[in-house]
Amino acid sequence: MELTYLKSISYYSFLKGVLSPEEIIYQAKKNNFASIALTDTNTMAGCIRFYQAAKKEKIKPILGLNLKTETMNVVILIKN
Repeated sequence: MELTYLKSISYYSFLKGVLSPEEIIYQAKKNNFASIALTDTNTMAGCIRFYQAAKKEKIKPILGLNLKTETMNVVILIKN
């Protein structure tokens, strides 16, 4: 059974993440992941870099967003 992290954040999540989208892909490849999601908080600014790096390393990118408001916190993943 393969493991896929569905909630990874990059340094585009203000004051939360420390890795670049490319570094997330590097770590995923190093740990033999077939796929991984990027779900930065309230932004999709790193999605293009994440997608390009994942395709280059032959890892399936899953794009998403962690939408956080005062009353709600929901992870939205893009299908297809």
